[in-house]
Amino acid sequence: ARALEDEAIRLREELNSEKQKVLELKRAAHGRAAAWKEQLEHIKGELAAKSLMEKENERLTTELSQSRKDMTALRTEVERLRGEVQEARRRGGQRTEDMDILSNTMAGQLMAVEQELSAQTHRHNQLLELFLRHLQQPLAVVQQSCARIATHMALFGGDAFQELGAREVPPLCEASLGDLKSNLVKIVNLLRYAADVLEAQEQQAMPFKTKGRETAESIGSSGEEGPWSKNGWLRGVFS
Repeated sequence: ARALEDEAIRLREELNSEKQKVLELKRAAHGRAAAWKEQLEHIKGELAAKSLMEKENERLTTELSQSRKDMTALRTEVERLRGEVQEARRRGGQRTEDMDILSNTMAGQLMAVEQELSAQTHRHNQLLELFLRHLQQPLAVVQQSCARIATHMALFGGDAFQELGAREVPPLCEASLGDLKSNLVKIVNLLRYAADVLEAQEQQAMPFKTKGRETAESIGSSGEEGPWSKNGWLRGVFS
């Protein structure tokens, strides 16, 4: 019986040992399965990355091929543009020379026109200054005569001519081109004044024209001198 118990104990220990080996084998198999699974996942990731890299490589290859085509077309265009630039430079040199000739011609013509214009302006200024100079004496006579007529009409013509007699006599123009506009205005003002005085004198003389002539004749026959006599100042103004 003792031997059987010992045998049973030995067998039980062997069984436990085998169970322990089975457990270790299971653990090892589980560990290997986990490692294999992890390695499989890693391999799957690498395969996915490789697939992406292949696709990216194909895309880059396609883009590189298209870039090479574009570069070839660009080189062709650059060569064409270089040829056009050289041709344009060649033509531009001729055009620049033509433009220089035209510019020099136009400059010469413009200078000639400016000189002619300057000469004409000088001649016109001389003519205007001469005109103003020779106009001084006749305008002075008109100014003085009209002033005397206006004063005489205001004294002997009645109230209708008082305003004309009190009117300021316009000044004479100056014999220079310093202020041409002012001189022309003075000439116009003096002529307007003379026209107003002569018109008023004509209106005054019309009703008494016949009587005035008879009076002048009688004064002349009597030897007396009046304003309408041969040596009278009114006859002298209009003679």
